[in-house]
Amino acid sequence: RHGNVRWYVRTLDGPKVRLREPYGTPEFWQTYRDALAGKIKPPPRSGRVVRKPFEKESLAWLCSQYYTSAEFKQLNARTRYVRRHVLDNFCEADGEKPYKLLLPKHIRKRRDARTDKPESANAFIKALRQVFKYAIENDYVVANPAQAVPYLKRKGDGHHTWTLEEVERFEARHPIGTKARLAMALMLYTGQRRS
Repeated sequence: RHGNVRWYVRTLDGPKVRLREPYGTPEFWQTYRDALAGKIKPPPRSGRVVRKPFEKESLAWLCSQYYTSAEFKQLNARTRYVRRHVLDNFCEADGEKPYKLLLPKHIRKRRDARTDKPESANAFIKALRQVFKYAIENDYVVANPAQAVPYLKRKGDGHHTWTLEEVERFEARHPIGTKARLAMALMLYTGQRRS
């Protein structure tokens, strides 16, 4: 993406090896032959976390099963991204614990730790509800512990409702035929909800 050209060679049963010499030079072709012969090994990747397989019956395992489900795959891309982020954060701390031992009190404790961010707390509960709904449908558990945990109330007074005077000022500023006037008319006169 930055305009840098890189050359790699990979044998059928080996990892890919980067060829660093300028393309077409004798050194390039010698490195190419050495890589095909298995004389050059790629350097070990530093800083890369190698994850061990999840223990069956763990929360992380259950979430990984949920990620492969049709229910999860049918969500739009943004919802999948957010839900996976929420669940992965949860599993980072508690993923090795058995999902069958998760109780509403444990979920409430995690929810209450996020009281300063009620939307985050509610997203956490919603994600767990879906994971355990999947678990019930696939006979992993018989009850959904997240169902017993209520959402936190949202803070704030909601959306400001325009006064008649504000609507008149907007209409005076944006005459009929402008996109702004059309958008306002669609929102105001077609019964759309505020969100």
